[in-house]
Amino acid sequence: GYARSADYANSVRDYEEVIASPGAQDSDFYLAAFNALYTEDYLKAEKWFNTVLKNGEENNETWFRSATLFYLSYINMELGNYDKALMFLDKLIEMESDGNLPLPEVGMCSGAKLRTEIESRKKN
Repeated sequence: GYARSADYANSVRDYEEVIASPGAQDSDFYLAAFNALYTEDYLKAEKWFNTVLKNGEENNETWFRSATLFYLSYINMELGNYDKALMFLDKLIEMESDGNLPLPEVGMCSGAKLRTEIESRKKN
């Protein structure tokens, strides 16, 4: 697939077809959202991550919850919604210790590092 060749735009288009189909899984929405992060299509990524979160709560699935909260925090920071970004980060920290996840142009990032960036942007 496209994602392996880092062609995120084509990958997002492919996932859009997958998630429009009746058999779409939470993992499809998650991967669509993750790829949308790398095309800086934050509104699509936010919508799809929110779908993952909502479906997970309805189905009592939690495998993706921490990563989804982390990415929703990052997306809201990028959109300038700093209080919302901090809210998602607080929910993440409530449920588990601070892990590291990859971010576009940042590489591996912890929740603590993300919080520092959000708070810094919020001040400026």
